Amino acid sequence: MDECSQNTEIIYIHGLNAIGFAMLPFKYYNQKGHAVTYSTFGTTLEQMIDEVDQKIFEIVKTKDIKLILVGWSMGGIISNRLHQKGWNILLGIYVASPLNGAKIFNTIPALFSIHEYLKEKEEEPEPPHNYHTI
Repeated sequence: MDECSQNTEIIYIHGLNAIGFAMLPFKYYNQKGHAVTYSTFGTTLEQMIDEVDQKIFEIVKTKDIKLILVGWSMGGIISNRLHQKGWNILLGIYVASPLNGAKIFNTIPALFSIHEYLKEKEEEPEPPHNYHTI
């Protein structure tokens, strides 16, 4: 627990087409952390990652901090890649995240370009940090 107590922030990242308060039950239960929102309409995965990166930096003001990331659905994919932006990720927890794509878009119309990405996605690259999927 010492590793998590000092210089560590918990960040909650919602899923595709959701809004920030979707992650508030996690924050309420834990009584710590910050729910981060980002745009999902008409954006690419890279743009979503850039926006989340910027918003986390606005909250914590430094990248010299450890992060525990809780990402739901698309928020898990974003969380899984935030190390590419220079964050020191202590732990990633991905809830119902399509790390190996969402083949359901092969059977229903893809409404947004990000749906096409998930339809074609095969496997998420292994991150350098510890993570768990639920």
